[in-house]
Amino acid sequence: MADPLGVARIALGTGSLTLQAVDECIKFYKLFTEASHMPETHRFLQVRLQMEQQRFLNFAEEVGFLSADANLSRSLSAHSPTLQGAILELKTLFERFEQVNGRYVSLTPRDEFNESASSSTLTDLLHSTKTGVENIKLVSSIERRTVKLSELDSIIENAKRRAAKLRKIVAEPRRLVWAAFDHDEFVDLVRKLSEINTYLIAFLDDARALRIEKATEASYLEMLQMRTDVNGLKDVIQALTHVAHQHQVVRWTPTTTEAPNFSATTVNVQASMRRMIAMSELVNIKIRRLEISQDGESDYVSIKASLDNEFNITDSFALEGIPDSRQIIPLNKQNIWLEPVEYSPVLLERNSDGAPIHHRVYLLARLLSIALPEDFRSPHCQGYIRMLDKDSQPIFRLVLKAPDEIHSPVTIFSLRDLLAGVPMPSLSRRAALSLTLATSLGKFHDVGWLHKGLRSQNILLFSSTMKSTDLSQPYITGFELSRPSEMSELTDKARFEPEVDMYRHPLVQGGENAGAYGKSFDLYSLGIVFLEIAYWLPIESILSIEKVGALTAEKLRSIRATIIDDEPEADPDTLDGDIELPPSSKFVESRFLQRVAALCGDPYRDIVQLLLRATEIESPVYRGEKTASRHRRLQDVFREGVLERLQKINEGF
Repeated sequence: MADPLGVARIALGTGSLTLQAVDECIKFYKLFTEASHMPETHRFLQVRLQMEQQRFLNFAEEVGFLSADANLSRSLSAHSPTLQGAILELKTLFERFEQVNGRYVSLTPRDEFNESASSSTLTDLLHSTKTGVENIKLVSSIERRTVKLSELDSIIENAKRRAAKLRKIVAEPRRLVWAAFDHDEFVDLVRKLSEINTYLIAFLDDARALRIEKATEASYLEMLQMRTDVNGLKDVIQALTHVAHQHQVVRWTPTTTEAPNFSATTVNVQASMRRMIAMSELVNIKIRRLEISQDGESDYVSIKASLDNEFNITDSFALEGIPDSRQIIPLNKQNIWLEPVEYSPVLLERNSDGAPIHHRVYLLARLLSIALPEDFRSPHCQGYIRMLDKDSQPIFRLVLKAPDEIHSPVTIFSLRDLLAGVPMPSLSRRAALSLTLATSLGKFHDVGWLHKGLRSQNILLFSSTMKSTDLSQPYITGFELSRPSEMSELTDKARFEPEVDMYRHPLVQGGENAGAYGKSFDLYSLGIVFLEIAYWLPIESILSIEKVGALTAEKLRSIRATIIDDEPEADPDTLDGDIELPPSSKFVESRFLQRVAALCGDPYRDIVQLLLRATEIESPVYRGEKTASRHRRLQDVFREGVLERLQKINEGF
């Protein structure tokens, strides 16, 4: 057994050297990922290097190298010399490569001003790193552990404390420029960095290694979300493919001492590779979406014609008319239904010929025709139709294909129909429905897609009768307001509609959004739907509202505060400086949330509260917090506080 005093002396002797090496590695990663004159054909290797950068930063953050006190646990202190050797080898790899292939240029004051990271410290590097487009957050700014939602305010306080504890890492005002570039040598460099990272992570126990794996995967998702150019996304695809096929057996060891958890880490890496392949599919979806958005007007005309003519839709309904409700219609050996596309009258007032609206519907039809994985739970769009009503105003319907397993006769029920038409299902069935909906919305957000119209009326289920409906197989529609986050041409200002505004966050009701629509607003809508699922009642029945149509804008905006017993919140995009929230000891649970706990249990109550307070989580928690850091915190909380909790609830049945 190791002598504790001897271990402490070794740790004291090597600690400062290790921290110096860690700082140098962080600087080298930053310099290499931002180096200029990288050949265009090899840009994916820069992305690949960013992936290893994120793994290293997540490791360093997990073991405490980035904290002001920088204390290792006793189990790791025993391996301090070995860890130091591995980190020094990382530093040596960078030094050798830069000496042969690079040169440095000094940054001018103007260059320093334009740098996204601070020129004096690298503290922000713990929250973001250059991707070539925008900054992305590298490590979670909340504790990566199960958080009690009755203490939701502690998430904010933890983020503040963690930011205050981060060490300052001084950066020199210079940039690396590739004077020469050898593809094979760079690939070999990345391979060795990957092997050493894997070796370092193998010293951690399973729980800590899993936290690093999840944090790294979240970083990759953020990389996907922040990239909005096709070429940049193709670089991500190449990088993911490269790492998925890379030989992952660790050949590098600084001593004869094998990392204690090496075999388990190797298994984790294998699982991580499979997830990277799945992530590549998400990147391909986003690429396809961006390519569609960049199509020209000539393509619009030709594709529109082919979509209309494929099913001969107009002729099929010329005599009988378009159904007023969602109905399964057999057509050309397929089952379809016609989904209404609503739009603001303001758009028609500005363009009497309806051309922009037509183009918008066309883009929606094409975007929804992308083949999506099953867990998106989105029906496949086959096209659309356009007709005129009695006032010669355009009417649009998306032609959506029913699931292959659906056969006539079958009826389309909305979740709202079921809330009013069948008794409350078992908790296990409601939990399965909730998990499917949360997973679906999470997938859309992963590829930068905002729904903007989520409510129980737009959650569809297929069955011969209401009572026999399989709640685990819902489909999400209502895409009249959905859009990719970077495509403003699909944006339609929301109308004042009390029946719909009950599901919208107060800041985006009735088209009164003071800032950009964000993911937290979608999460709020999901929280209202989850509240309905818990009560198994429509939201107006839960709130004892008799005449929804008579609700004023003021009453609609008060719904959120009524549900969670909170004060009306400010727009997160207008907040400046630290947020002062009441301490968790003052938390008072509303009667609505108490009822959710009684009906579905405390974990489900916590999930509902988290979703309804999502905008608080996305708000800045300290002065100057970057937008990417806020988005990443929301992503982490959604993954851990919603998806993982729902998975545990479902595993309990």
